[in-house]
Amino acid sequence: MSSSPVRGRWPSSSPPRRPWRPEELRLTTERLADAAPALATAPPGLDLQPFDAATEAEFAEWTTRLHSRDGRTPWVEAVLRLAAESSERCRGTAVVHGDLRDDNVIVGDDGTVWICDWNWPVLGAPWLDLVTVVIAAHGDGLDTDAVLADHVLTRDVDPRSIDAWLGALWCYFTTQMEAEVPHGSPHLRDHQAWYADVCEDWLTRRTGLSRASR
Repeated sequence: MSSSPVRGRWPSSSPPRRPWRPEELRLTTERLADAAPALATAPPGLDLQPFDAATEAEFAEWTTRLHSRDGRTPWVEAVLRLAAESSERCRGTAVVHGDLRDDNVIVGDDGTVWICDWNWPVLGAPWLDLVTVVIAAHGDGLDTDAVLADHVLTRDVDPRSIDAWLGALWCYFTTQMEAEVPHGSPHLRDHQAWYADVCEDWLTRRTGLSRASR
């Protein structure tokens, strides 16, 4: 998905630079706003799972693995409650990318933005991809709460719903990071461990929850 390139010239392009630059983050988040009307409902023939059905089995696995690894600490129980709420709070009819990170975004030198690799789409709330893509920007030191407060897709969303999505993502990353390293992606578990740390930090800042008491 992209805006139209300049006629007669295909712009050079690359993933956003890391750490995230504010201008490239702005272009990416604006692209999500522009694309939202087209993604509000799935087109005929595209049969996608709803968010709650797609995550139901995963939630049971997260609960078992976290209780086994960390015990029933205040942090684990609080984040599991948030993740459980995501089943309702993150529902919707929009086509959601589900895996939107900087390496699934291409930015052209003319400001064109492409959203790539739609391997895990589901039906869910239209703001989910925005929150997901700015997690790395939070880890890179940008004020992502300000981005969410100002963006058309999130400025009217209940903060608890965003926290619920972050809680679900923390559960996913912190359990997946311990899986066997796949031969074809040797850095995947390090990537997931970093995302787990960033989700934890953002949740702590947003909610006051602390893992220190575990």
